[in-house]
Parts: sequence; C-alpha cells; structure tokens
Amino acid sequence: MRPDQALQLDQLSNIFLDMSNAQPMIYLVNGQSIIRASLPDEPRPLHISTNEPVEAEKP
Repeated sequence: MRPDQALQLDQLSNIFLDMSNAQPMIYLVNGQSIIRASLPDEPRPLHISTNEPVEAEKP
C-alpha cells in the first residue's frame, strides 16, 4: 500500500492468497471491506549460480 492512500488497515481480520491463476491475487478482509490486489511477479535472482568451481586469478 502507498502511504498517501486513504485506505486504513485498522480492522484487518483475514488474508487470503489465490494462487489458482497465472497471476496470484491477495484478498484482505478489513472490517466490512474486501480489498483485492494482484501480486507482483517474483524477482529475478541476483546472480546465476553454477555448480562449477571458479578459479581465482593469479597475482
């Protein structure tokens, strides 16, 4: 949520994740309101791991 948004999560009573579609959705139950939002894609890895050893540079 953005800090300048008028929505207040002061009566949060339940959270549900719907992973049944290609784009996951999150549902928040807050008082008498149900807020729905799509979740962002997973972040890319910071590096590509290889199982091969890396040889150190010789001085």
